[in-house]
Amino acid sequence: MKKIIVEQIGNIILIGLFGAALSQTLLLSVNPPTGMLFQIKTGWLTSLFILWLIIWGAVRMILARKWRIEGYQFNKGEYSVQDEREELISNYAIKKSYDAFKITLIVALCAYFFCQTVSLFSENMQLILPIILIVTSCLIAIITHLVAWLIADRKF
Repeated sequence: MKKIIVEQIGNIILIGLFGAALSQTLLLSVNPPTGMLFQIKTGWLTSLFILWLIIWGAVRMILARKWRIEGYQFNKGEYSVQDEREELISNYAIKKSYDAFKITLIVALCAYFFCQTVSLFSENMQLILPIILIVTSCLIAIITHLVAWLIADRKF
């Protein structure tokens, strides 16, 4: 159970930083200098995201060596299982997170189209709105996976 908690907390941080870095890059790169078609500018969140990628990769490698006894595999991450019980729990959690992702993505698409037709937000906010909605859908799916795993661990 420790492996799923560590993996999902790391994934939550990873997806959150990815969305923030992507939004910041998009907002900084909106107005290119005269004569240029486009220019990509990155900010400090991109650096933080890259730093987290390196740290998270190292943490996962260390955990793969430390938790080898518990069935943790680096390539499979939270989907590595030790026995049939863990496989049942993993399948249950995957199904619940997939269902949550489908529902939140549909809601996000509806919210996006509604916001585009009504023009509720500024131009910059409309640029990053799809990123915010997709990242939020991913975060809800990851949190659902974690909660479903913890509930199934008690149930099975």
